[in-house]
Amino acid sequence: VGRRPAIARIAYLPGPQARPLYPNATVMSQLVRVLARRLGMPRSGARAELELALSRMPAAPSPAELDRRPAKLDAATIAWGLFATAFAQTPDLVLADHPLTGIAPVKMRAFVEALKGEQQRLGFMLLYAAMGTEVPALLGGRMVVMRHGRVVEEGPLSRLSGAQAHAYTRMLLRDMAPADSGPPRAAGRGEPVLQIYDLGLSGMRGKSVAGQRE
Repeated sequence: VGRRPAIARIAYLPGPQARPLYPNATVMSQLVRVLARRLGMPRSGARAELELALSRMPAAPSPAELDRRPAKLDAATIAWGLFATAFAQTPDLVLADHPLTGIAPVKMRAFVEALKGEQQRLGFMLLYAAMGTEVPALLGGRMVVMRHGRVVEEGPLSRLSGAQAHAYTRMLLRDMAPADSGPPRAAGRGEPVLQIYDLGLSGMRGKSVAGQRE
């Protein structure tokens, strides 16, 4: 009987709205320090890895643009630095905690393409939490709706967001914010929606899991 592979390295990908950076140091220096600690290497080596990760994403800013304090940069620029830091760790699992909250919708597609491209290159599993359905729809795959730990229904997002969806699913989608592009609305009733994309029992690499919460 085959054994499921262990997850060797987990990368946490927060959103800029989480304020994961100190205000009095440059974004690049803080990301380099985190990456050096995670990879167990000197900061010079970590900076080289971070610059390489940035260069693999066509829409990402240059390292020089990140050599500024957080208050001098917009949310999208900071998000690119956070994405690069996660990918530079060559993770087995990326925990993406609302990473595009506060990002203009017109810019979201570039981030999603970067996620999909790096997932294909590195083969990591993705757990993506979002306030709306826009980004999960771009990621594609299937959704599993759970209530009290039990599966209510599952299927493509296009079907579960339609009139034929379960009443509980429709309620959750109705109460959610429309997208990750702004602050969430007040939470409605109900439990979280869990989205699972192509999750197989035989292995994790190259798979995606996306969760939605109220």
